[in-house]
Amino acid sequence: MKENITFEKKETSKTAKIADIIRLFFKYEIDFIPVIDSKNSFKGLILKNDLIDNSGDLSFIEKSFTLVLQNFLKVPNESEFLQIISKIKEETEFPVINLKGQVVHLWQKKNLLNVFYGISKSISKTETPEDVNFHNLLYNLPLKLIILNSKNKIIFATKLFLEKLDFKKELLLNQNITKFFPKINTERIPNSFYPKFYKIKYQHKDWYYTIFKIEDSSQYAYIFTESENINFDSEIFPRNETKEIETQKLKEPLPEIIENREKEIIEKTLKETDWNISEASRILKIPRQTLQYKISKYKIKFNE
Repeated sequence: MKENITFEKKETSKTAKIADIIRLFFKYEIDFIPVIDSKNSFKGLILKNDLIDNSGDLSFIEKSFTLVLQNFLKVPNESEFLQIISKIKEETEFPVINLKGQVVHLWQKKNLLNVFYGISKSISKTETPEDVNFHNLLYNLPLKLIILNSKNKIIFATKLFLEKLDFKKELLLNQNITKFFPKINTERIPNSFYPKFYKIKYQHKDWYYTIFKIEDSSQYAYIFTESENINFDSEIFPRNETKEIETQKLKEPLPEIIENREKEIIEKTLKETDWNISEASRILKIPRQTLQYKISKYKIKFNE
């Protein structure tokens, strides 16, 4: 997805002075400035306090920005990065500078997150932060479901799908769906909440499936059933769910159902661990920084 990034023109190609960078901190009322290279790759952060602590020396602030890159460019790990940017509001715009100290973009928090996670070695470059380990939370969802990317490759399957259709996870993932279902519909026209079902034969048995577009992504969810129906009461939600929750979810499209389900799981786990982020991330089997991102995304608040 193309980021909505605004650009700020620069009249000179000269390398900035340290004084120019200090002015940016006060102009935008921020505590850090991201640095990127000519390919928009994240190089690190310049922290306000590091420069302010040395600004009493007038000769220092007149020096070239090159000195900052050599001595003050911080390359944080994921945990440090999330902690540094945690106080920035989603809608706040802040400057992004190049290796000459020139402002080349005005970004919001989501832009910086996407660039940072895009270059992180521990996260696939084909996924956005919202996708990272999201699938781990859905694995035990009581639904026969797979998710395909834009190239029709299977990137996720629930445990129930693997069991009921007798697939091995390691043989299924990253394979084209047509390898297993040659006649499956890959036109992928999003359905309404009351979807159209397609019939397909697999291992001498008739199966039915429907297709949902996953919001804000190029991915599609395929849900398989043994009849031309999805019984939301028995197939999506366990019978011990309250009627109030069932009624509420039935009025929502599938992506919202999945996101609400994920939020409930996270809230429940945080409560059970007394908001111990490390323990909760261990139970959920996702990195600590991913859990922190989800807490921010779903606006989950600590309740004493």
